[in-house]
Amino acid sequence: MPSSSNSVPASGAAYVSYQAENQPVMITDRHLFINEVSNNAAKGVVRINVTNFGKNPAEVIDILAHNKGATAITHSSGGGAPFSSDPFAEIMIRNQNHYADAADVNITQITTDYVEGTFSGKFTGERSLSDTSKETIDITNGKFHLPFHKS
Repeated sequence: MPSSSNSVPASGAAYVSYQAENQPVMITDRHLFINEVSNNAAKGVVRINVTNFGKNPAEVIDILAHNKGATAITHSSGGGAPFSSDPFAEIMIRNQNHYADAADVNITQITTDYVEGTFSGKFTGERSLSDTSKETIDITNGKFHLPFHKS
């Protein structure tokens, strides 16, 4: 079962933690599936795409940010193009995609083996022709320490 706090696990362990609407989320061990964590040095971006199987339905976090320092992301949509190096951030919660309206991602450490950093921001739900609501979710205190991996 996922931890009820978002304290950092033992040194070197892969994790993602954050607070969504003031509710702590910690994703580790068997609940954390790494779809892709990669560093494209030529384009200067890092890709983080992970699934939290500790939630039902599962949650997905998808981020493309500069591989050094801070990245401000505004008005992200559609998860970015597969060949784009434009920063974006998306989180799928309760089977609904939420795109970064105003988010910050900060890469604090990157090695040949892993990437570590922080993230936070305001994410707005995907809208359709039949649903024009604008559900927003505030993500705060986001942290990650993830090994490079591509499924």
